[in-house]
Amino acid sequence: MKPTGDAVARAAVALLGKARIPYVMGGDTLAGMDCQGLIEYCVRQAGGKMSYAGSNDMYRNACEWVGTLAEARARGALIPGAVLFIVERNGGEPAKYKADGLGNASHAGLYTNMDAEVVHSSYSRGCVAASTLQNGWTHVGLLKAVAYGDGGIGDGGDSGDGAGDSTGGEDGEGGGLTGFALTHADTGSTVNMRKTPGGQFMLRIPLGTRVPVMDRQRDCTLTMYDGFTGWVKDEFLWFEHAGSGEDDDGGTGDGPDEGEVPAGDCVEVPRAELEQVAAMFGAWLKE
Repeated sequence: MKPTGDAVARAAVALLGKARIPYVMGGDTLAGMDCQGLIEYCVRQAGGKMSYAGSNDMYRNACEWVGTLAEARARGALIPGAVLFIVERNGGEPAKYKADGLGNASHAGLYTNMDAEVVHSSYSRGCVAASTLQNGWTHVGLLKAVAYGDGGIGDGGDSGDGAGDSTGGEDGEGGGLTGFALTHADTGSTVNMRKTPGGQFMLRIPLGTRVPVMDRQRDCTLTMYDGFTGWVKDEFLWFEHAGSGEDDDGGTGDGPDEGEVPAGDCVEVPRAELEQVAAMFGAWLKE
């Protein structure tokens, strides 16, 4: 059984009542721990199990949902036991992650919602210490290894407010900008971006957002939003009509690769109409 987020948060706060625990790179015990080791130690103390190779690995692979601090507040995902990350665009991520566009998750801590709002193992202070949300934290993650109860964000599909789970798929890299599309859905206020076609959830894109079309695979489109690159299902995109060089399904004119299925119910929208709809959505979202 997974530990609760509250139990993980209590384990983190309990560390502050112990003798000084030094910052030790790669450590995950009371003899010393780094930022990732602290999170894994607290999960173990609460009855769970997890093991990852650093904060960048944890940021990309340990969470069922990751979003910005503002998104987490808006969605009710800033809850006890959530992981906090400092994500920077400084190229400091390991070489194997540089191509994914997710940035460098240089530090991690645990949100507690207690007097010690955040607990982390601080390199600069040299020990486990309390922190606050004002200390540069940029992103929030809900761990797969933790049960957050009603406060967590479950699999709500690719439209609406839910975050999906990981279902696999191969990484795809786009071949450059081929056009634009507008996000839309019949329900909810956002659409989901995923790391791979049909794969792990990354973030949500507000409806009415004009996004670049960088590649097409199966029934998904590779796009970019807020500095992140990922895949959105074609059914949640209205494709801008380029006027020439495109297939009837809104593609790039090259036809599907072997094993690919052309998009089915994609709707092409002339640029003027697209911009008009975007303006309407924008006004609606501000109400």
